[in-house]
Amino acid sequence: MKQGISKLLYLILFFMLPLVQAALPSPLKIAISDNTYPYMFLNQQGEPEGLVVDYWQHIAQQQQIDVQFIAANWPKTIELLEQGKVDFHGGLAANPKRAQQYQLGDIGVNIYNNIFVHRDMPHFKNVQELKPLTIGVIERSSHVATLQTLIPNVKLAYFSTIQDLYTAAVQGELFAFSALDMLPTTYVDFKQLNALFPLHKKMPITKIDLSYAVYQKPTLFEQLQLATGQVEPSLIRQLEQRWLGIQVEKDTLLLGVPVNNPPYMNITAEGEARGLIIELWQAWAEQTGKKIAFVPDTSANTVRSLEQGRIDAIVAMTINEQTSDKITEAYHVYSFNSLFYYPKVKGELRLDTLTDETVAVFQNSPYLAELKQKYPQLSFKLFVSLEDILSAVQQQEVIGFIGGAAIIPVRLQQLNVADSYIGAAKPIVEGALFALVQTGNEGLSNEIHQGFASLSLSQLEAIEKRWLDEPERYFAKFRQKVPLTATEQSWLDAHQPIKLGIVKDLPPMEFVDDKGEAAGITIDIVNVIAQRLNTQIEIVKFDSFTELKAAFKQNSIDFIGSIGEQPAGEKTILLTEAYWSSQWAIISGVSSEKVNNVKQLAGKRVAIYKDYAMANELPNYVHGTAITLTDNLKQAINLLQHGEVDAVIESVEAAGQFLRDSGYVNLQIQVLEGLATDPTMFGVRLDYQPLVVLLNKGLRSLGEEGGKQIYNKWFDFQINQGLDKAQFTRLMMQVGGAASLIIMFFIIWNYSLRKEVNLRRRAEDKMRFMATHDDLTQLPNRILLKERLEQALLQHARHNEMLGLLFIDLDGFKDINDKYGHDVGDELLQHLVTILQGSVRKSDTVSRFGGDEFVVLLTGLMHRNDAAIVAEKVLQRLKQSIMLSIGSVTIGASIGIAIYPDDGTDSDKLLKVADNLMYRVKQQGKNQYCFSKPGF
Repeated sequence: MKQGISKLLYLILFFMLPLVQAALPSPLKIAISDNTYPYMFLNQQGEPEGLVVDYWQHIAQQQQIDVQFIAANWPKTIELLEQGKVDFHGGLAANPKRAQQYQLGDIGVNIYNNIFVHRDMPHFKNVQELKPLTIGVIERSSHVATLQTLIPNVKLAYFSTIQDLYTAAVQGELFAFSALDMLPTTYVDFKQLNALFPLHKKMPITKIDLSYAVYQKPTLFEQLQLATGQVEPSLIRQLEQRWLGIQVEKDTLLLGVPVNNPPYMNITAEGEARGLIIELWQAWAEQTGKKIAFVPDTSANTVRSLEQGRIDAIVAMTINEQTSDKITEAYHVYSFNSLFYYPKVKGELRLDTLTDETVAVFQNSPYLAELKQKYPQLSFKLFVSLEDILSAVQQQEVIGFIGGAAIIPVRLQQLNVADSYIGAAKPIVEGALFALVQTGNEGLSNEIHQGFASLSLSQLEAIEKRWLDEPERYFAKFRQKVPLTATEQSWLDAHQPIKLGIVKDLPPMEFVDDKGEAAGITIDIVNVIAQRLNTQIEIVKFDSFTELKAAFKQNSIDFIGSIGEQPAGEKTILLTEAYWSSQWAIISGVSSEKVNNVKQLAGKRVAIYKDYAMANELPNYVHGTAITLTDNLKQAINLLQHGEVDAVIESVEAAGQFLRDSGYVNLQIQVLEGLATDPTMFGVRLDYQPLVVLLNKGLRSLGEEGGKQIYNKWFDFQINQGLDKAQFTRLMMQVGGAASLIIMFFIIWNYSLRKEVNLRRRAEDKMRFMATHDDLTQLPNRILLKERLEQALLQHARHNEMLGLLFIDLDGFKDINDKYGHDVGDELLQHLVTILQGSVRKSDTVSRFGGDEFVVLLTGLMHRNDAAIVAEKVLQRLKQSIMLSIGSVTIGASIGIAIYPDDGTDSDKLLKVADNLMYRVKQQGKNQYCFSKPGF
């Protein structure tokens, strides 16, 4: 028994030994630098802050001990450690020399030693080219030995504090200095320092392992190793994101921008991002309501920042087999043509006629494999920068190079060698630019995808036109043929034909017509996609949705149409972007109570098609409703006719189509408000992910015009109400010669027809209004605005009159929308409608162009000052506080004014001029208006 107890005590002591060894002294004195931002520094209140401070405070809490930070300038912290005035140093760079002097423990954070170069300095390809410059360093820092090793005989300027170094840089005494990853926002002249030494000019020198250092205290070192070994990897990631990311407002998405890629993405002299891709993301942010901030840097630094979680996404970049598995594509943002460039002195060169030559290709190019396949007689050599390539061309190492058709001419111009090179006449290859996120970040990936997918083709084309000439435009190609990457085309060629499954009786979305041919909205859209993808789509017909689902599950068909949103987490199908959006309608008897809101269905019996997602969601909208699920609309109508249900819920399109074709005249259809619109998508088999991308591109090619044509074709239906015609005929035959009864029924018939006409007219007017007006504000939308503008242009041309177009964008709306939510934003927009309509005549048109953009059409102007008066009236009224449910708010507006005929004679030109003028106002300080020229 005693022996057993002894063994038990021994085991307890054995397992407790590590805990005894890990018991750290309390308090622990830790040396930290007072100005090594963002790792360790003193804030404005003199309190220690930074990544290293947070790290040791976490360990102190975990070990239940106290810590005391002893802050001093960097050289002094080393003295404190060696003199034994602190227990250990909280954070320093590990290097061989320090490893011999101290016991070093890894904190788990990788940082970089960098050279920050002045923005006016030329591009340096490598650190050795910095030799003519004097580089500022902190004495006794690890940077000194690193630079002396990398650059023999380097000129160094020593500073005792980082503050003195930064001041010398701001005052122009230094054009390069060594520092860690981030410039300190705590520095008094941070904005000027950041502007003079931007991130994209930073040159990473060496990777540094951030360590803690113990001097001649082996027991303490062992205890610290045990304590730091218990730190979770997630904590390190959190600390890196907090301290090594860009400091911005909360909930702001950090977007990395690879610089030196004009006109797609570059930066101004002030360090602001600009370019086609930048504008696309700005449109994305406006569409989604997300706050974004751009972080310009080199391509390599941008990728590394994304891998380490210091930014959330990269705006656009090519990917290839060398791309890190830590990042993945979220959305295909753009594609660009690349040409073969070579010296003009070579005459005319063509790749297909060259043999045994070497051609330069950028290291991150996505089309190297394609080039090797197309030109097997050539060799290809990879380079990091255009400067390296041009040097190789001059030394005749390569005969020419492949580069972006829109980028290279601009870069050659910047390098003053544009006259020395020529580009091939035709595009050689096409490259794709993807928005990139960290692998596994599906939430952000989906958000990026949905935001870009919701931008119209017209919006994308308008942005593209501002930056590119005709041959290089990507979005413009969608109007004729969908542009595909080589990988996409290869997949499509290998999977012919693509099989679409449809249900024979689901009009007007999909059905089989009297000739046995597939017809409907889905079929029309698929035919356009097939044509623009230049592919074959085989249509497979099924009697029921049950049969179709069984075939889809067995991969007998590749995709299906008319699919709604799937329950969260369901992985049985891949979904494309929505290609149709249906509003719900209710079918009931003509004598039934009028129902136009879902809340009025409480206590009623309704029928709905069982495979609609709304069939499951309806109880969330209204309680106390008895729901009957049916196999099809005809079955539901039969239940209604026999009094077994009070109403039938169906899409507006399907309801209208059925009542038009069926012959029922004792039924009425009304638009049902209060239910969410139901997006309709294609569903794709799980192993056909590339097909999702192809179909989405095909849907984009439809544009607003293509979608409107299909809408008009299938939405132009007639609504019939009254008695069933066949029943009426049988009744008339039974009545026979009873004239009085015949007369009576003719009276009923005529009354029914009059009621039918009125109901139909009201329904069709409502549908027409929905198609041409904004849902929230009830103002004309851009479709109706354009119609009225084109009509006005014809009239004003005949009478030689002037008209004005005010493009209005709200200043400060986004802040209110982000702070208080979309409901308050909608409330504010509705108040704005009153202000705008009260500032114009009844003959003028106020329209909502999209988001917080409005366009006002002013007709019959005598002088452009008439338009200025309206603009001033709007601005004056906006200066007054607007009372909302959350309190009073104040906003402004930027207004661009285009005048006919001085600024253009067609609607597109006038809208473009007014839009550009509005952006000019934004850049000049907002809350004002401007014309294209000072006077006429």
